[in-house]
Amino acid sequence: MTNGATTLQLNTLSKLIILALITLVFSHLCYANSTALRPISAPPDYIYGATNAPVSIIMYSDFSCPYCKKLRLTLKKLVNNSSGQINWVYRHFPLEGNIPESMRQAQSIECAGKISGSDGFWALTHNLFNLPVQTPNNIDQRIALAARKSQLNVNELMKCLNNNMFQQRINADQKEAQSLGFTGTPGLVFINNKNNQTIVKQGALNLKNLTLFSQTIANK
Repeated sequence: MTNGATTLQLNTLSKLIILALITLVFSHLCYANSTALRPISAPPDYIYGATNAPVSIIMYSDFSCPYCKKLRLTLKKLVNNSSGQINWVYRHFPLEGNIPESMRQAQSIECAGKISGSDGFWALTHNLFNLPVQTPNNIDQRIALAARKSQLNVNELMKCLNNNMFQQRINADQKEAQSLGFTGTPGLVFINNKNNQTIVKQGALNLKNLTLFSQTIANK
C-alpha cells in the first residue's frame, strides 16, 4: 500500500509539474502589447477564410523564405478544416538581405489584389512561391511568369508595380513585424478577435502546433 500510495503521489506531482510548465510557457507566449498590431481589416488586409472568424493568424512573410512557402500550405489546410473558426491574414516582412527582390515581389501581390481583388492576390502569391527552379534570374521576368500563370494582365501589373504605390504599406508591415520582436520569417501572431489576446510565435509550425496555439488563444 505504501509503495502504491507513493507511486500515486509521484504521478500526481509529475502531472502538476507538467501542467505548471505548460502554463508558464503559454503565459510567456501571450503578447500583452497588442497595440503594436494594426487592427485586421479587409481592405487593406487580405484574409483567407471567414472574415468574421473568432481566431485570426497573421503571417509575416518573405518570398525568399522556404519556411514561408511550406507554412502557407499548412495554414491553408488549417483554415479549410476549421469550419469558419480560423482565418489567415497575410502581411509582409521582406528581410533586409533580400531587398529589393523581396520588396518587388511583395508589391506585385498587392498590385494583383488591386487589379483582380482577393483572387488575384492569392493566385499570384501561390504562383510566386511555386515558380520552378529553372526560371529567369531577372525578378520582373519571374513576376511576369507567375502573373501569366495567375491569368493576370502582365502589362497592367507591371505598370502598377513601377508606380511603387504600395511601398508605404509594405514598410508599415515590416516595422510592425519588427516591433513585435520578429527577426526572421515566418512570424506568426495568433489573435482572439473577441478580446484581442495574442500569442506571438516565430518559425514554421506544423499543423499540430498551429492547431494547439489556435485552441489556446481561442480559450484565452
